[in-house]
Amino acid sequence: MCYSGDCDIYNLPPVYVDLKHRRDQKESVDEFKITNTRHDSDTGSISIENYFTELILYSSTVELLNELKEFLECEKWDTE
Repeated sequence: MCYSGDCDIYNLPPVYVDLKHRRDQKESVDEFKITNTRHDSDTGSISIENYFTELILYSSTVELLNELKEFLECEKWDTE
């Protein structure tokens, strides 16, 4: 458990979640592993992966969280 002031967000254990996604026009729900890694003092990455798909977001912390939020809310993925 993390409490403010003593939490290193870059050394948290992976989180496993069921995510709904679309692949080849077919919607499904699979288990994904979400991890984060620190690269230097102001950049890092969040990785969302399962056996078939991997998404890695590299950026500064605030940008990274905004990108992750957009990805999970499907704001960037317009299907025509």
